[in-house]
Amino acid sequence: MSFAEFNSVNCSSQTMINLMVQLGNPAIGQYKTVVISGAAGSGRKTLALHLKKMYGALASYEIVESAELSIIEDQKIYICQDMVDVKTDKDILVIQMPSLSERKEDLIALAEFHIQVHALMNGKGRIMISEKAKEKILAYGWPGEFPELERVMEQAVNACEKNVIEPEDLALTEVNRDLQFSVGLKLENVERQYILQTLFFAQQNRTKAAEILGISIRTLRNKLNQYRQEGYL
Repeated sequence: MSFAEFNSVNCSSQTMINLMVQLGNPAIGQYKTVVISGAAGSGRKTLALHLKKMYGALASYEIVESAELSIIEDQKIYICQDMVDVKTDKDILVIQMPSLSERKEDLIALAEFHIQVHALMNGKGRIMISEKAKEKILAYGWPGEFPELERVMEQAVNACEKNVIEPEDLALTEVNRDLQFSVGLKLENVERQYILQTLFFAQQNRTKAAEILGISIRTLRNKLNQYRQEGYL
């Protein structure tokens, strides 16, 4: 099995292996701008610092963090969750960080990493994960992405006994994906409820919500601005 080390974690998912291979391309140092897009906790900042250290031409680039990206300037490394109305060209390198659902092979390694970090912070010894707890971690959908994984592992560290995490120590809450609509609702009300519920399910990740809804990020942004003006947000 192949591995790629990233952020102190040995990754075996093909998406991360492919990403690390891509980062080894010397041509990366020739780009005028770099955009790193992905969910919070996916390693965007770590990757930005790695690029600055690895490629001398990027060392002076400023790291800019933004929830939404709409304007791009030269000699900057942008960290964002969503790219809105951005036109890219051959001088702009766009790196999409894999989501947690794309890194299922890395789930246990990531969980163990967070567990040991929080165990160290709380003055505890090495904490293990039981096989049944691993099965529960792998079976869960993790709609909250990386922040949810870290939060659940931190809670498990505090809840476990004898330095072994068991299934009951994992506070996992499945999001209810079922929506119920009453007959007589206007179509615009049904649409608004569906869009807002999908955004909640996607943990406010607009890119993921737009993909689920089958609409563009621009359309989703316009809808949210409309709901904000109408007082629903």
